Amino acid sequence: MQIVPTTKGIKEAIRSVLGNDLPKEGERSGKQVAASFGKTLAKGLAAIGIGKIIGNAITAGTEYQNSIAKLGTIADTSAVSIDSMKTKIADMSDQLGISQADIAEAAYSTISATGDTAGALDVVAQAAKLATAGFTDTDSAISVLTTAMNAYGMEADNVQHISDSLITTQNLGVTTVAELASNMGRAIATASGYGVSMENLEAAYISTTKAGISTAESTTYLSSMIQELGKDGSTVSDILKDKTGKSFAELMNSGSSLGDVLKVLMDSVDGNSEAFMNLWSSQEAGKSANAIANQGISTFNDNLKTLQNQAGTTQAAYENMTDTFAWKSQDLKTKLENLGIDLFNAMYPVLNDLTQEAMDFVDHLDVEAVADDIT
Repeated sequence: MQIVPTTKGIKEAIRSVLGNDLPKEGERSGKQVAASFGKTLAKGLAAIGIGKIIGNAITAGTEYQNSIAKLGTIADTSAVSIDSMKTKIADMSDQLGISQADIAEAAYSTISATGDTAGALDVVAQAAKLATAGFTDTDSAISVLTTAMNAYGMEADNVQHISDSLITTQNLGVTTVAELASNMGRAIATASGYGVSMENLEAAYISTTKAGISTAESTTYLSSMIQELGKDGSTVSDILKDKTGKSFAELMNSGSSLGDVLKVLMDSVDGNSEAFMNLWSSQEAGKSANAIANQGISTFNDNLKTLQNQAGTTQAAYENMTDTFAWKSQDLKTKLENLGIDLFNAMYPVLNDLTQEAMDFVDHLDVEAVADDIT
């Protein structure tokens, strides 16, 4: 039993319903022409039993077409052709359960953020998995991934590692990727400026959130701590130079961890927590430093190693989250929408011709005749 008509059948039906029955120019008044066109269209689609199918296909297809057109305004087509991107977008949509229009929009945002057309869809694919595994949306996932990429000068082939480290931070800390994506950008900008790696920053978030500091507050506190560590003339900066002969940034760039740096400061006051807190001019900086120290420097460094070496955490979490009825229902909806886009693409030449005919009628409406009809 055939439920969905073939595209050939639909095209022939539309032609037979509309192609031969439209009134010729000048035969009737503009008002009559418009009414006739609308009635013929409604009657014809109802008669061939595909009105809803066509309506849904036109809606999905139009949204998709607009998104691809928008993508074409920013993509470097010398790097990747639009046709190649369209093919990959269709494949990704079937695999990830996300609409083709949403993927095209996400690709636009990624290219806008990174300037990289060739790797854009790979970033989007990873972002989609990160969003599902990290309880957020694709736009937020793209934002945190591209922020990290730009701040640390990373390419698209680094995006899986960034994603895996974010999921690991979610697993080890008291936070989610959604919260990190909303807040972490400010801390990333500060950290990267002083050579603090993404993994060091994430290890710090694990410590502070486990100490009861919210993700948003952790961002403010950690930014303050890093700025003070790197500021010439601050008490903590002077201690580091005195004890190690290096500035904070130099220690970071030579391979020391953030935990190692805080240990130097803690040792300088013989492990006294109150004296350690008094080293900082900012209460926020002191709170985050103390939270990391109290969680344990060895714990910090162990978490850092996990973040540096963990691979596959995003994929594992993604597979967990997609093995649900909710995700499978969305996936089915997306696949049906993709069928609608295929149908729209097959119908497009006919629809385009019909639209042009309707526009021609409107352009030649007899305004005086319409006015006479109304009066």
